[in-house]
Amino acid sequence: MTTRKIRVITGMQDVTIAIDNKILGSRFLRQVASEVGVTDTGWLGLQYSDLKGRWWWIKDHKKVLGQKVRPTVDPIIMFLKVRLYPPRPSQITDTTMQRLVYLQIQAALQVGELICPAPRDSTLAALARQDSVLQYLETAEDLEEYGMWHFLVTRQNDATPVRLSFNTTGFIVTVSNRKCEFPFSELKGIKMNGRKLILFHTSKAFTDSVFLCLDHAHTKELYELAVRHQKFYLTKNAC
Repeated sequence: MTTRKIRVITGMQDVTIAIDNKILGSRFLRQVASEVGVTDTGWLGLQYSDLKGRWWWIKDHKKVLGQKVRPTVDPIIMFLKVRLYPPRPSQITDTTMQRLVYLQIQAALQVGELICPAPRDSTLAALARQDSVLQYLETAEDLEEYGMWHFLVTRQNDATPVRLSFNTTGFIVTVSNRKCEFPFSELKGIKMNGRKLILFHTSKAFTDSVFLCLDHAHTKELYELAVRHQKFYLTKNAC
């Protein structure tokens, strides 16, 4: 039986775990979460890069070592990341989970993935220096783009780059600084077909929105992450 060591970077403490070639992604995620003291793994995921330097999420229901992990690296490097941002992280009782969200927001701000207008940027910087996690989260969770994942895609017959974003409430399509919102409440489905990601609208006033990703693998990655967010919305708003 093949056994490999995986080093997981969490931002708090690194975790090294030896796994066999049969362990599934969901089980391994639970092991990592247990090591750092998080009980609810629903918000979390594990990311890694392949031989081409492209980033992927570990699939929950597939064997970890059967995915695109680098076969010759020892240990294999992965990152514990917030995959689905809690709508109100300041209200979570798990303080370790709060810190993970706090650290990921900080990282997103530093690299420009999360935009924070003045003067709130100064407020967050001051709270970070004080390591005031709760107050930081209370401030950050009200940012317009908090919890958003962003992807660059194109549309059919139009090579103009489009930023396709989503969080736990729905999609935002940005083209040349013009934004169009598609809440999950106004969508009847999300599907993928090859490179295409398709949004089906409940209103007959809209035709289906079709977006093109780089390749099938990236479309699937985007699709699975979007569906995870949609399921959270549907569960939260179920009658």
